[in-house]
Amino acid sequence: MSELLATEQAYESAFDSVLIVEHDTPGVIELRGADGLDLLHRLSTNDFEDVPADSIRRTVFTDPVGRMIDVVTVLTFSDKVLLVTSNSRLQAMQAWLQRHIFFQDDVTVIVSEKPWSLRGAYGPKAADLAPSGVPAGDALIASDQGVIWPIDRPVPGYRFLMRPDQADADWAAEPAATHAYDILRIEAGLPKTGAEIQDDSIPLEVGLWDEVSFEKGCYVGQEILARMESRGRLAKQLVGVRLDSEANPGSTLKQSGKTVGTLTSVVQSPRLGWIGLASGRPAALGTEEGRVLIGEAENEAFLVELPFVGIETPTPS
Repeated sequence: MSELLATEQAYESAFDSVLIVEHDTPGVIELRGADGLDLLHRLSTNDFEDVPADSIRRTVFTDPVGRMIDVVTVLTFSDKVLLVTSNSRLQAMQAWLQRHIFFQDDVTVIVSEKPWSLRGAYGPKAADLAPSGVPAGDALIASDQGVIWPIDRPVPGYRFLMRPDQADADWAAEPAATHAYDILRIEAGLPKTGAEIQDDSIPLEVGLWDEVSFEKGCYVGQEILARMESRGRLAKQLVGVRLDSEANPGSTLKQSGKTVGTLTSVVQSPRLGWIGLASGRPAALGTEEGRVLIGEAENEAFLVELPFVGIETPTPS
């Protein structure tokens, strides 16, 4: 079976059965002590006041000028909090937390010496794989194997954070599943660390609006994000790109000879053809119907709002 056909079959399984994905090895940080959620509330973008046990919430840690340290999934329990981070940002996150713990805080930061694993099950039959029942809403379920919680995007399903040295044959992933998931991610307009999310990224500029509370009190980086939101001005934003052929991430996007963005991800979607994500100037979407030229070859493409699915847009000629 060709690689392209295997990817197409894996992609379709997310809509008619289940797509099982072995995600990148995560970083996992455990916070012990009564002030764990208070630390998250004053350091990160989301609201952690009165968060119940056995729930999930995503948040972003930013520096004083609003640049991202990492986007994190927070799993709360009655006796601890788990932070699921990007593995490449684990040490930076650990150092950032330690740096901001006050002497009176009842918080201990613990990093596992052994790696955890993160798997996803996406599609209408994903619930059949839930080893300890099916959580709903913002709830999670913990077991001896790990923690499972629901996911809405890129398609409904579940994620399973597996403890070190645990394995589950029912959650075995096919190699093509990773590529299929990346197609779904790009169709949904979800940023990825190392691609759309870089060291100088600001949460609002990569589409992480749901991870930011504009009602809570002060946190590190709040002034920058609040000013951007209140003025409605972004220097750049995450946009979709419709292409007629493959292009390299990192290629520049130009309109009238001026650079208006950078291509960050490219895939060939079974439903939409060649598509990608880019960091672009907001005004470029409404200029020349979003038409841009990509890279040195100056291939034609079109910028579109995200997500891709359900959006009609001019196709490159």
